[in-house]
Amino acid sequence: MKLVQLLMEDRKSTGDIQNKLKRLFSGTIEQMLEVEMEEHLGYEKNSVEGNNTGNSRNGYGKKTIISDYGECEIAVPRDRNGEFEPKVIEKRQTRTDEIEQKIMAMHAASICSDLKNRGVKDIFVACHDNLTGLCTAINSIFTKTKNQLCIVHQVRNICKFVSYKDRKAVCADLKKIYGAVNLDDAEYTKEEFREKWDKKYPKE
Repeated sequence: MKLVQLLMEDRKSTGDIQNKLKRLFSGTIEQMLEVEMEEHLGYEKNSVEGNNTGNSRNGYGKKTIISDYGECEIAVPRDRNGEFEPKVIEKRQTRTDEIEQKIMAMHAASICSDLKNRGVKDIFVACHDNLTGLCTAINSIFTKTKNQLCIVHQVRNICKFVSYKDRKAVCADLKKIYGAVNLDDAEYTKEEFREKWDKKYPKE
């Protein structure tokens, strides 16, 4: 419930939700790093058990990580002896693909549980970016939900194989397909797209 309210609070666009998800993700990473530091030192933050142990916390370092939500800066705890070796995000690691998928799937399951507790009986279609575990998390709560890959992510994936100078034109032509008023118009526009681009970007 609280997670859904947090995402919806002061929401003006889907971009606002995206930014909140980014902050949620980076905050979760920081919490996991704090737990790792506690395990490394053997005592909780500010605990008297840490007195005269030979090692202690030594502030934080800043690190920029890259996820599907863009770049974000996180605070990484340090110890005085310089022995702390984080596992969730290793010292030279910047990409967060694997842990990101696990965290967002976990939050998706939490959101679905919140929705069900609020009285939502079923979700017919869930449109998302297909992170590993996300479909399973949704279907564990709403068993009949059909999962669909978000059109924005599909276009992004297509553009990976398109030269930069052609991307704007390709995206505009793709929009004519998924923005068509009915299936017949979409099929017709798709054939036009093929005639225009297939020679330059043939299927391998």
